[in-house]
Amino acid sequence: MTSQRVARLLQKQQSSLRKTLDSILTKGIITQNDRQKLLYFLVSNPLLISEDIQRINKTIFQIERGMLKVLS
Repeated sequence: MTSQRVARLLQKQQSSLRKTLDSILTKGIITQNDRQKLLYFLVSNPLLISEDIQRINKTIFQIERGMLKVLS
């Protein structure tokens, strides 16, 4: 895979991650699918920018504190 293709793939993943996080934080609701996406992003993408990692951590913190409604 060329570096340009890798960069485009990374941009798509980051865009998808941001949409997922925005949806969760705006609605205050997280689905099982959303949780799986967040874990996937953390595990599969070592090149996440620190802003995205902080947003994921903030979301996980809110889940643990009961600040988000979790749907199964």
